[in-house]
Amino acid sequence: MDLTWSVPPDGGNPILNYNVYRDGLLIGSSTVASYQDTTVASATAYSYFVTAVNGIGEGGQSNTESVTTL
Repeated sequence: MDLTWSVPPDGGNPILNYNVYRDGLLIGSSTVASYQDTTVASATAYSYFVTAVNGIGEGGQSNTESVTTL
């Protein structure tokens, strides 16, 4: 599952990485605005959200996107 998202404003502190959550659990991180989830099963529904992390800490979560694999 290829995931991409828009880069949010950094509030004056550069974004260091993004945390990627699937069904509410942290599954990985990325230093760019994309992530490939290679652990999905076919014909299964998943919900994803992302948070940005900078020197101050982890920001609020993005909108949740639900997808069903083929």
